[in-house]
Amino acid sequence: MTGHDDQGPVSRRRADTVAPDRWPLDDDERLLLVVLGQRYLLYEEEPRR
Repeated sequence: MTGHDDQGPVSRRRADTVAPDRWPLDDDERLLLVVLGQRYLLYEEEPRR
């Protein structure tokens, strides 16, 4: 239940976060990701076509 003075979700800037998992990529894998993502990186209107 909420009242009239409820502020809704509050930012928790100092909250602890979980570090993301990271995987080492070789040069071929890195190049593949760039090629697959370049249409998104160039902000094309319909990058999935």
